[in-house]
Amino acid sequence: MCTIYGTHLAVIRAEGFRWLVTALCGLAAQAAWSSSGDAVVPRVDERIELTSIVSRLAGYEEYTNDQFKSYAQDVDRYFGRFKNHPVIAFAKKVRETAGVSFDAVPSLAIHLSQPPELRPVANLETSKLDTRWTKDSAEKYAALLRQFYVDTDCRRFFTEHAKMYAEAERRFRSTLEKVYMPWYREFYGEQPKGHFHLVIGLLNGGGNYGPHLVNADKTEDLYAIMATYRMDKSGSPLYTTDDLPTIVHEYNHSFVNRLIEDNAQLFSKSGAEIFNQTSSQMRQQAYGDGKTVIIESLVRACVVRYLTKHPIDGMNALAQTGEEQARGFLWTQKLADLLGEYENDRRHYPTLRSFIPRIGQFFESVPAQIPEMNRAVEAKRPKVLSVDPVSNGASGVDAGIQEIRITFDRPMQARSGYFGVDARSPLVGKLLAAPDGRSFVGKAKLEEGHEYGFGLFGGVFRSSDGYSLGRDFVCRFSTKGYANPAPDPHYGYRLTDGQVEFVFEKPDYLEEDIHSVSVAGDFNNWDPSANGFELTRAADGKYVLKLNAAQIGKPGEKRQFKFVVNSGTWIAPARYAQNVEIDAQGHRNLFLIVE
Repeated sequence: MCTIYGTHLAVIRAEGFRWLVTALCGLAAQAAWSSSGDAVVPRVDERIELTSIVSRLAGYEEYTNDQFKSYAQDVDRYFGRFKNHPVIAFAKKVRETAGVSFDAVPSLAIHLSQPPELRPVANLETSKLDTRWTKDSAEKYAALLRQFYVDTDCRRFFTEHAKMYAEAERRFRSTLEKVYMPWYREFYGEQPKGHFHLVIGLLNGGGNYGPHLVNADKTEDLYAIMATYRMDKSGSPLYTTDDLPTIVHEYNHSFVNRLIEDNAQLFSKSGAEIFNQTSSQMRQQAYGDGKTVIIESLVRACVVRYLTKHPIDGMNALAQTGEEQARGFLWTQKLADLLGEYENDRRHYPTLRSFIPRIGQFFESVPAQIPEMNRAVEAKRPKVLSVDPVSNGASGVDAGIQEIRITFDRPMQARSGYFGVDARSPLVGKLLAAPDGRSFVGKAKLEEGHEYGFGLFGGVFRSSDGYSLGRDFVCRFSTKGYANPAPDPHYGYRLTDGQVEFVFEKPDYLEEDIHSVSVAGDFNNWDPSANGFELTRAADGKYVLKLNAAQIGKPGEKRQFKFVVNSGTWIAPARYAQNVEIDAQGHRNLFLIVE
């Protein structure tokens, strides 16, 4: 129910999965775009911030990123001592037992009044509250949240950050104003019975969420909780025209979701067939069923139609189509073309709702075409031709190198991003697009005797016609004097006399100062803040924790784990660690076998 530009472990992904967004909106008191032409005004909402803070303290991975670093640090300093508060324990429980995560958090937040009251503002059983909540669990969470607000003097924290919130609102406003809002009424031929609002989420990293609320009078409050993941040189939030397609995307859900839900019988079979053929890629983007894929497909094709008439600062329908196809929505161009027929024949189809039968027929034809569509998209993806003057896996590299150039096989878009791997980063500053249009150049700073590495985001590097690299590209090399560590089959732990001793040593590549180290695994619900699992710094500079083996598991059981630095930085296993296992979500974890 959102678009994610999030963080996983030490890797910051600039673009990633999209979740189903049901609608958009913001504070009940703020201005909204409506049939009367009011303007949407971006706001920071204390309810969203409060529930995001609780989720962060409860270890929700999607809320523990540090992309808005200074704000995240302020939150940790102010609220860190309340990790054992009852609401935190309850938040952990509903995540474990009911899957509460991502958009389920703001879904409950908008169903509550503003703090300190935090009382339900609508019938929790009929108001479109996310189904991962029950009426009882939502009411209990709200009661504990009220107590947390009082116990932490949360009002003081929000007051202290009022200027920061106002500045974020000011910065987002200039971006939002570039969206041509009348298009929605023009394109769909109708408008939801309610108001659009836009909320800036400061702790949700790259997650864009879109819950909505049905009021007692059947009107709706339509929310867009927009991501904050891009910073300027001063570390303050930065919102640019790159955010505009996402805004257009989120608003489309306000119309599309209801259309698909009201005509579910037209799409149930085709949605299931499409999902069966594309489930691997769709699940990676957190889309778990055919209905969600159908909704996302139509939303994305509508974005293409918007950009056909209203290109945004170099972003056009062609590039957007390539981007969506590269994400697995292989049928986007054909669906967008079909919507073009609708736009050109409004005499017979006055609203998109009247065109839904044609859209249903279209999706019935998609499953048989998917194999060929997939081959066509793979052929259009760009490829890395060379990394100069180094190469992946090279050793004995001259430490005097001052520049690294990555060259692709075709013209590329100027936007780019890279991430650090489990080695030092050789790059200083940003990768910049070269004049030839096919290369990116970065300044390098190397020393002898070290391993270096960096990765290119598969979803960020895109050809000029919108097709992404697809898979992340990783380059590692070492300079003269570096010796590869010996393989370690027991990396991160020792087993002795019925005890497990966890051992952590700061990786060479980790730049942040260490304030705490804990171990999280399937033996403590992957909770880095669980009592009794924090390591202590030893005299040799390593961090250690001794536990009875019975606290980890029974003899012969395999247990996965990771080290977590400063409550939010999940450390990837070292390359020379041999006790590594990949879980069902594709995460690389360490493991031990209890003796």
